Amino acid sequence: MNDEIKQYLKNYLRDLNYWSGLDYQSVNFYTDGTPTLESIEELNEYIKPLKDLLMDDDIRLKKSRIGSLQHWEEQFHEQGWVNDEHCAYIASVLATERRDLERRVEAYEMKEQDDEVRILMNVHCLLCLATFQKTQRHLPSIPALIVAMPTKNKSYIYRRTTMDDELKQYLKNYLGDLRYWRDLDMDSVNHYTSGTPHMRNEQQLAGYASRLEGLLKKEQGDGTS
Repeated sequence: MNDEIKQYLKNYLRDLNYWSGLDYQSVNFYTDGTPTLESIEELNEYIKPLKDLLMDDDIRLKKSRIGSLQHWEEQFHEQGWVNDEHCAYIASVLATERRDLERRVEAYEMKEQDDEVRILMNVHCLLCLATFQKTQRHLPSIPALIVAMPTKNKSYIYRRTTMDDELKQYLKNYLGDLRYWRDLDMDSVNHYTSGTPHMRNEQQLAGYASRLEGLLKKEQGDGTS
């Protein structure tokens, strides 16, 4: 993912997290690209996939860094550089950083595995209920049970779009907000945002929005994320 695009997404996510502490009517009033909300719970559901997508990208970056750190750590040992006091110190710093990244990645992947186990257990329970329904007509149907599940679990039930499409949609929504804010006074924009950079004037906001629009057009032209 382009670093500049990733920064726009992080800025948008910070705005969204800030808005989750407000009432949803205020969020609807001060946004135009972000979907219209019926509750703060809906906003939290909207936030979660973006947070997960950015986390997944961070994990891939951490794995890449682990590989690089491990390579240089091995180089120091294989070349005998660690005989020098300074080289030994550098090798130990590389090893410490690598182990720290490995712990973070392991913790994230363990959480992902726990989520998968819960999903499989839910599916197993549904299949058991489906079998039981053959003799118990009064029980609700499986589709009805799925619909009745808590909304926060729906992302596990319904197949999501590809990662590229999902990220682009968040960027388009953010761009819609930025365009809308150009017609507001900058004090209001700065007051109701937390991730979007502080804007001194309308021209600065227009430039920020124009840059995002250009990045989106480039991505669509290249067909990459």
